[in-house]
Formats: sequence, structure tokens, C-alpha cells
Amino acid sequence: EGTLFRHFYATGAVCNPSRTGFMTGRNPNSFPNYSDEYGFLGAATITELLTETHEIGHFGKWHIGPEKTAKIGTYGIDAIRTNGGAPDDPRGKDAPVFDNAINFIKRNKDKPFYLNAWGRAGHKPVRPSKILIKNSGLADLVVDRNKFGEHMQEKFDTAGKGGKDLGKHMANYLADIYGVDALIGELLQTVDDLGLRNNTIIVWSSDQGPAPAGSKTDELRNMLGYAGGLRGGKGTIYEGGVRIPFIVRWPGMVPAGKINEHSIMSALDWLPTLCSISGVSYNEDLFEGEDLSDIWLGSDRSRVNPMYWARGRNNAIVYDKWKLFYFPDKDVSELYDLEVDPGEFNDVSGDNVEVTNALLERLKQAISVNYGKQKRSGKPAFFDPTKPLPKIRPPNFEL
Repeated sequence: EGTLFRHFYATGAVCNPSRTGFMTGRNPNSFPNYSDEYGFLGAATITELLTETHEIGHFGKWHIGPEKTAKIGTYGIDAIRTNGGAPDDPRGKDAPVFDNAINFIKRNKDKPFYLNAWGRAGHKPVRPSKILIKNSGLADLVVDRNKFGEHMQEKFDTAGKGGKDLGKHMANYLADIYGVDALIGELLQTVDDLGLRNNTIIVWSSDQGPAPAGSKTDELRNMLGYAGGLRGGKGTIYEGGVRIPFIVRWPGMVPAGKINEHSIMSALDWLPTLCSISGVSYNEDLFEGEDLSDIWLGSDRSRVNPMYWARGRNNAIVYDKWKLFYFPDKDVSELYDLEVDPGEFNDVSGDNVEVTNALLERLKQAISVNYGKQKRSGKPAFFDPTKPLPKIRPPNFEL
């Protein structure tokens, strides 16, 4: 019913840095203070920019400031509930999140609204109820390891240590996902039943890739999310950690049934794109995100500027088909051609010196204007939300 974008990037490999990108259109390391502990300290958010023209709802995970700030009025939010369900809720752990979201839509069906429904499906603890496993039809699942890529085999080895049943643990993980899938179906049906289908944009995504599996408990063995052959997962800035699915449904506007394999997009672009579509003005100098509304509507171009992660010890930049890593402690770079090697197996920096040097120059520039080490406690460091952000422009080499 919409378009699936396969080259969409989160701004972080864990919860808060990723949500910071969606909410503020800024790289999370552009803040001197870790925003999970301090919030955004005056930096504009998508919810604040839309609040004059839309009712704003937020349901589910917070992780964009201290828990005490999760209240009406913060970031322009009009309705908020941050509760989730029990891990073994027979409808899935996110049932309260979507129940609240659906009720919000019903209350505001006659006015413009914006809502975040941020669930926890796939997040530990994964221990779905027997009812949910039965309803999913996965109780007798058998895992054929040959159908999964090389990077997934390490996960299987870990979860299956000691002869554990991989089918059982994979069924638990997939049942957790099945639960949220059914709840999303309920939300979509509500939108359609209320006659809002054609003028409501619905977007589904994630905050990062699947978490690693463990072998000490069944709950850790259940963490068998698959990144589709990509390297890494949650906690890493390899493709499996930061390259996430992004689906947009907007009937009559966003092409239905389309898969866009090539357009490089970022969570940074969420804020300016929605502002553009909604006719809300914003100061482009204060955001790193770009208006990609034309890509949503069918264009196959990519964002203009590179996407980067400037985290201190581990840093990376993506531009066109190239992804460069830089590890300053060792002064080592790695370059991957994502067009032929999306799994990041083969470092080709030695064969592409010009590309490596050009990307490294831009990545070092990004590192220099961001905070590799953010303040996490005590009095917050000075932050001026009105100061224009430096833009990391495209590197100088021929594509």
C-alpha cells in the first residue's frame, strides 16, 4: 500500500541517539549533553513545529529526555502515555501503546494530528505468551540455517549453544514481531474506517538494527532478529546496526507497491520533510536534515549531503555507494563499496585511495564539529539552540 525504502539510516545504533535524529533533524552528537539525560535543551523538535496546527500525541517509549519530562507540554505534546504492556501480554507487549494511539486518532479524527507510536517489539525481554505464539502459527517452527547469511551464523551459534532449540527461540522472537504487526493492522483499519485513509500519512520504521543474542538465559537466546545479510546490529554502526526499514503509506501520493533500493535517506530528514508537506516553516540553518518529500512521492534521487556518525572512537560516513569507517585510536580507515558488498566483508580502501581520502576529510570535519564525548550527569554544558549547524558537504571525487 506504500513504498519501502531500503537505504534509510538511523542516526544512532541505540535508542536515544536514533530518536534524537527523528525528533530534532540534528545529529545526536551535535548536542554537548546526552539528550536521554537532559532532553533537547531548546532545540526545535518536529512535535513543537507542528503543535500550532496539529494535535500532538506520543505513546510508548520515551528516551528523549528524563522520564520526569514525559508529560503534556514537553516538546509541544498534547497527549502522552509512556506505558507499555507486559512482555507476555496475549496481544503483544505493545497493545497499550496502540490502544492509546487508536483512541487518540478517534478523538482527533476531525482535526489535523501527529502521533508517535513507539513500541518495544523485538526489544528485550522477548518472552511472548503461549497464546500469541499459537496465534502466530509459529509454534512448530524449524530453522534452516542455510537460508540465512554468514553474519547471522554467529547469532545462531550463540543462541544454540548447548544444543538449544533454535526453532523455539526464533518462534518466540517472530511471535513478538507478529504481535506488533497485528496491532499496526488494527491502527490501519481504524484510519480507514474513520475515512482518513487518503489524507493520513503512516510511516513504519525502527530505531536501529536487531540486538545481539546471548546464551545465558532463554530471553537472550530469543534475540534472533535478522538484519537481512547485513553486518552487525544494535550497538554497532555497521549496516546491520543503522540501516533500517522505512515504509511510507499515503494513498494517491506515495507510490503503492514500490521498493526503492537506492535513495539514501536519513532520520535527520524526517523533520524537514514533514514540515515541507505540512506547509510549516522552519529555519534550515538549524537542522542537518533535508526535505526529501519528492523522494517519498516517487523520485529516486538521494539526499544531497553525506550521512555520518561521529561518535569519537567509532565513526563512519556514507556517500553514494561508499561507506568509510575511521578509528582514530589506531588512525585506521576502512572503505566498503555497498553496491557490491552491502554485508561489509571487503575493505577496498587500498584500491580506492582518492575516495578514501576525500571521505576521510569530510568525516574528520564532522568529528571536529560534533561532541564525541557527551556530558551525562551534573550541570548541563552550555548549548545554544539558535546557533546555525555546520553542514558536511559532498566529498570532492568523481562518482
